[in-house]
Amino acid sequence: MKIPSTREKDRFMTTYDAVVIGAGHNGLVSASYLANNGYSVLVLESRSVPGGATGDFEFLPGYRGAFTNSPGSFDPLVLRELELERYGLRFFRPELAVVHRFEDQTFIGWRDKTKLAAEIDQFRRGESDRYATLIADLDYLGKSLPVSLYHVPDPLEVIERKLETDRARALFKKVFHGSLRELMDEYLETPQMKAVLMMLALNGNRISPEEPGSAVGLLLRPLSMSAHTQLDAAFQASPLRGSAGLPVGGMNSIVRALVNLISAHPGSAVRTDSPVTGVQRNSRTGALDVVLADGTTVATRRVLSAIDPRQTVCEIFGSFEELESARNDFADKEIHGSAFKIALALDALPEYAGLPEGVTSADASTCQFRVAHSDQAISAALAEALTDQPSTNPIMWGLNLSVASPGYHSPTGKYLLSVNAWHAPYSLADGTWNRETVDAFGRRCLDDIRGLLPDIDSKIVDTRFMGPVEIEATLGLPKSNITYGDMSVAGLFEGRPLPSLQGARTPVAGLYLCGSGVWPGGYVTGIPGRNAAQALMADSPPGGVAERGSLT
Repeated sequence: MKIPSTREKDRFMTTYDAVVIGAGHNGLVSASYLANNGYSVLVLESRSVPGGATGDFEFLPGYRGAFTNSPGSFDPLVLRELELERYGLRFFRPELAVVHRFEDQTFIGWRDKTKLAAEIDQFRRGESDRYATLIADLDYLGKSLPVSLYHVPDPLEVIERKLETDRARALFKKVFHGSLRELMDEYLETPQMKAVLMMLALNGNRISPEEPGSAVGLLLRPLSMSAHTQLDAAFQASPLRGSAGLPVGGMNSIVRALVNLISAHPGSAVRTDSPVTGVQRNSRTGALDVVLADGTTVATRRVLSAIDPRQTVCEIFGSFEELESARNDFADKEIHGSAFKIALALDALPEYAGLPEGVTSADASTCQFRVAHSDQAISAALAEALTDQPSTNPIMWGLNLSVASPGYHSPTGKYLLSVNAWHAPYSLADGTWNRETVDAFGRRCLDDIRGLLPDIDSKIVDTRFMGPVEIEATLGLPKSNITYGDMSVAGLFEGRPLPSLQGARTPVAGLYLCGSGVWPGGYVTGIPGRNAAQALMADSPPGGVAERGSLT
């Protein structure tokens, strides 16, 4: 995708209705809503390509893709409202949703409910009914909570008081006050199905499953479903928590569709190689001056930041006295991350171990795979991470990008296997992340991948391991935290990113936050971007003077 940069002669206009800092998917979603509603918008991206973690990246010569593998949580409302299919976005839903490797067996996550139930009951008779009961209870709680993904929630004690039924109050206590471990042990009997759901609840988070509130990650999909009863039928019907499909052309096709939408509007643009160093109020005009590293200044009335909220408030918006309290709060707030990336260039499809009769390795290669030996192995991995030790048996999510979207990610006849692993703590108790420690953790991950793909070594032609320090430097993810802060009870319901700074609006008129560091967080959802655009449009029409409305 060719995106003009600030190095090119005809760079951009010098005045816009709004400027978005960061061309990650949320920044592009914000810009898309604004452009569709008559605002002239400029999106500024520091890297040479748009998209952030969903954008294009060459891991190895000739092998490229996004850091993220799956948009299972992409919001159906965003997809519909922006009409992204008009701009080339299509989804592919293979019959298999996921392949999960345990220590000595392989689980097939079918999209078909009957097949899935039979697969689950192979672990223990009746487990599919127990699983269905748990999912039904989570869905009921999601519908009962007076919480919307599109508005900053009330404090937890207010939410709890507003619950209308005894069943909802009892479920609230289990999810918000009990632990994920307690929830799994109450509903399920097998370590396999406990592991399947624990991976979803704890994805990328540094939270012990024994910690109160650690099950809250399982509510993200029920909350989304409760808002979309009339939308995407496939999203609603999927019986297994996880991916609702894969974008044709890879994750970067989401970015391409959004950039195409923005570019279709005269007066709006996306510009790469355009790092922003600061935003300040022009004392003469009252406008907001967005200052780029090359000295260029862009005038606007509204600025939305999709990058790390801490960097935004403490550096980019550092000239505004109204944010001094937030800067002090950030100084006292720790952030932890542990993402690790594995890219494997293959010259042939690997064989999958333990597949049932009738399912081929080619079939399994069409969907995401997960590796977590058991529920106890997940607990052990988190326990190690919480003491800043790299996990002995890392939790992994992977996808053969070339199978899901042929013709783009690798040379003809070759394949790119993309794996995201946890937990590789950014700060180590012993030593630092260097080439030796990165390679050691990467080889540890490969050891466990061999359990699912036993002949993988004979297919590998090149390998790249990226540790948390390199991921932070490459993508701007603080401490290699993929959501700019844990998706925990505190991280979601006690102020995201801070109790004093919640939602899209800031105390400064015209300044907004639109990345996953604000409510409702999430992975590749687009919801924070939509929320910020809606707040801005409610505050002021195109042109004119930015005003600050009530917090939303």
